[in-house]
Amino acid sequence: MVRLHTAAQPRFRRALGVAALAGAIALGATACGGSSTVTAPTAPDLSGGGTASAGPTTLPATGPSSTAAPSGFPGESATPMSAKEKAFVATIRGAGINAPDDVVVLAGNYVCSSVAANPKSSNLEIMIKAMLGPGQTDEQATADAKTLIAKAESGYCKK
Repeated sequence: MVRLHTAAQPRFRRALGVAALAGAIALGATACGGSSTVTAPTAPDLSGGGTASAGPTTLPATGPSSTAAPSGFPGESATPMSAKEKAFVATIRGAGINAPDDVVVLAGNYVCSSVAANPKSSNLEIMIKAMLGPGQTDEQATADAKTLIAKAESGYCKK
């Protein structure tokens, strides 16, 4: 039996582990049994000639015939905005924030309920930033969140 010096044992074990891992990977790769390239099946030529056509295949249109929800659909129904909500959206637009109307109203309502529940909430700006932030830089989302919070607290929540 060969006895290795104690300083060489960790290196030997590491090398043995790497060799075993490389062997397992090589075995797994060859166990697949050949090429990993997959080809699509060809459609037979239905004209009777016995060969498949090489031309491009077109698929049938699968788009909806209408984008309107069917009657009785259990999803959300559009409710008209109140005068208070319309005024808040106009205030936010005037401040240069271009989020969709429903997002502005949702964010304003969140500010009002959050301030009522916990006036010193540290998560308020983070939540409003997340609502307004998609498609914006971090700096712009932060500025928009601060503006919306200030506008909501100064007017929307008090009316």
